[in-house]
Amino acid sequence: MFFILLGHKLTIMGKHKFYFLFTLLIAGITLGSNAQPKGNVAKQGEIISTSDIHFNPFYDPALLNSLLVTEYTGWDSIFKRSLLRDISPDGADANYPLFKSAMEQMRTLLPKPKYIIVTGDFLAHNFTTKLANNIADSGLQRNFVNNTIRFTAWMFNKYFPNTVVLPVLGNNDSYCGDYNLAPGSPFLAMFAQAWAPLQRNNDKAKDSLFIDQFSKGGYYTFYPKSDPGHELIMMNTIFFSKKYVNTCPDGNTTDGAKAEMAWLDSTLRVNAALGTKANKVWLAYHIPPGVDVYGSTKPGMVTMMWDTVYNTTFLGMLVKYADNVTANFAGHTHMDDFRVIYDANKKPVSFVHITPSISRSNGNYPAIQTITYGQGTYMLDNYKTYYLNASLTSPAWSFEYDYNKQYSMAGQNPASANELRGRMSNDTSATWVTYTKFFNCSNKLHTASIHNNPRCYWCGTGELTSGKYTDCVSGK
Repeated sequence: MFFILLGHKLTIMGKHKFYFLFTLLIAGITLGSNAQPKGNVAKQGEIISTSDIHFNPFYDPALLNSLLVTEYTGWDSIFKRSLLRDISPDGADANYPLFKSAMEQMRTLLPKPKYIIVTGDFLAHNFTTKLANNIADSGLQRNFVNNTIRFTAWMFNKYFPNTVVLPVLGNNDSYCGDYNLAPGSPFLAMFAQAWAPLQRNNDKAKDSLFIDQFSKGGYYTFYPKSDPGHELIMMNTIFFSKKYVNTCPDGNTTDGAKAEMAWLDSTLRVNAALGTKANKVWLAYHIPPGVDVYGSTKPGMVTMMWDTVYNTTFLGMLVKYADNVTANFAGHTHMDDFRVIYDANKKPVSFVHITPSISRSNGNYPAIQTITYGQGTYMLDNYKTYYLNASLTSPAWSFEYDYNKQYSMAGQNPASANELRGRMSNDTSATWVTYTKFFNCSNKLHTASIHNNPRCYWCGTGELTSGKYTDCVSGK
């Protein structure tokens, strides 16, 4: 009706003028309804987060002799000859079929991510025991570890030849065994050299800086060339673990935890001193801070993930530098989980995104996550989880859930993580039921612990010291 009336009033102006004005009007309405100023359109980056691959090259004994005499670049063709084609069974670490399936799924989901974060544990559980049971010669044992680490890097490079891939160490990643890693050890230098090309520096000097830094303690800082203003601090939290020991015959006896914590504090402090020009920081590491809830479900028993001193110090840093640290990434538990960090006034100031594993050793289905973030803010806009449904006759990857849609959120951040925690506080709520389903990545076979101890698991998402966790569980 508006156009008819307008046309009627404009007929005295002549047909040509009418059509000219009418065209301008239509164009203006079209532009007004679809176009937005470029400055108001937030650009997004998208990454892949994966963790705890725990690759087991011993899964087919018939291949071992060939693997021993072949460099890692030839391992792919050897694994393809195996007659064992099924993915790892429930409770087992990743065999080649599972590892390959996960890599193919990552590439299908996001062929060209900004980068990939891998939050540790590349080697299978009890790798040193498997070595001793299968390989007698110590030199061959070390070479086999080297080839296994190099093969995992080779796989990421094969499926993502142009993508920056940023790894951190897990507690199984060592020559010496679980939680046993010496600062300055040959393992660190080997690992750094294997993964340096995947930083895509294409610069020998920059690669050398990375290798030198990583070789000291397994931690480093990365500045994405395509994301100015962004800084990723990749930590080695093995040194902070309650289970950490250093009985390695190589490396040195430096206090790795003390040196790394000083480095972390200095790195965050120098960045914060830049004021409005400070980088927005992501921290990535293997073991999350807080309570080992699985080991802390019996009354009066609390097992911490980290040594108490370092746990307290680190949480204090997250509070102190909350304006700059926009996300934390961890793995280790194998579950889809999170942690909220509060200041002294119980205001949520930071959070830890815990990525589930590829390995099936802890009773979860393998899972992968894609994460979107705002370029410029470097806050997490959303994430989606995909899992390998092993209950099917032919296991297949499936979409599991979208964080924003599932929980009616607008991004993962301290406030939304705290809100989610609040909705979960009643273990009969729909949110708690959903959380427990996704916790094991939709594997219904292993839910006893979380279903039998809901208060413990809920408290563990936000009470990250022994005293506060104990009070929370007891209802104080």
